[in-house]
Amino acid sequence: MVTAFLVAAVAGVTNTAAANATSPTASANQVLSYAGAPGVGPTPGSTFNAGLRGIAATPTGKGYWLAAADGGVFSFGDAHFHGSAGAVQLSQPVVAIAATPTGKGYWLAAADGGVFSFGDARYRGSAAPFHPAASIIGIAATRTGKGYWLAAADGGVFSFGDAHFHGSVFGATSGNDTVGISATRSGYLLARRTGAVNSFGAADLSAADLVNAASAPTVGVAAASHGYWTVQGAPTVNHMDAFLVCTRRHESSPNGPGYDDGYAAVNPNGHYFGAYQFGVPTWNNSARHAERPDLVGVNPARASVADQDLVAWTLFQWQGYGPWENRCMGLT
Repeated sequence: MVTAFLVAAVAGVTNTAAANATSPTASANQVLSYAGAPGVGPTPGSTFNAGLRGIAATPTGKGYWLAAADGGVFSFGDAHFHGSAGAVQLSQPVVAIAATPTGKGYWLAAADGGVFSFGDARYRGSAAPFHPAASIIGIAATRTGKGYWLAAADGGVFSFGDAHFHGSVFGATSGNDTVGISATRSGYLLARRTGAVNSFGAADLSAADLVNAASAPTVGVAAASHGYWTVQGAPTVNHMDAFLVCTRRHESSPNGPGYDDGYAAVNPNGHYFGAYQFGVPTWNNSARHAERPDLVGVNPARASVADQDLVAWTLFQWQGYGPWENRCMGLT
């Protein structure tokens, strides 16, 4: 039985995923059910101390665990609580969760590569000592449950236990747009925010089939017995919002109507980047505030249009017109 779950605004999906699922009206920290999957919580309006960052299904498909950025774990349906990292002083937020094959345990992965094990999940190592160049965005367990892979936003893959390294998309052209990892029978898949899916060590999947033409940003991937699913996230920022359009016009883009030509702009002094001319410290702080640790350390001028819009909107909601010298005050 194949089941499907989606956490609104989730950074990655573990074990199960919805095929081409979007929900423009979904609110944050919400679980949406598709294809007959049971909706077992949380109840609408539930609040959490930190944003939800990952989901993992039980072997029966009748429940799931949710992981929050602060290390909290919440169990629903036939999922049993085995502990959390909520009391741990985290260096970086939790970004993903993966369940063991028995459903009697799970691992949490943090943005810096740290791994926390609970129940019958055994700790096999972490990527933190390697100081990943980009934030970790996902974790996937091997079929035996005796190992796991960690994936970074730049496409790097770290293997632990009986997980074998089969390759990665790490490199100068990776674009820091890797958003999810899923184990297959013989390897793993990496999903890119653009919709591309890269297969490694997966002899059961044809590389020619790994194409996704969906227009919405991809946020996760899950392998099936034959093929795979990707999850498309609902856009949360209006690209043509009057404030954003005005700010792009002043900061980087002389050409209308959408002023999209300046997303790769770099100020001649080399200190400000992208359509909204972010300085690196401001970009990093705003990305953290948006609960997007995968964008920390990314050159703003290399980030996607959607991600630059999101970080700019987050900063605007957080600090108002001031960061852009009040040029577009009163438009929102």
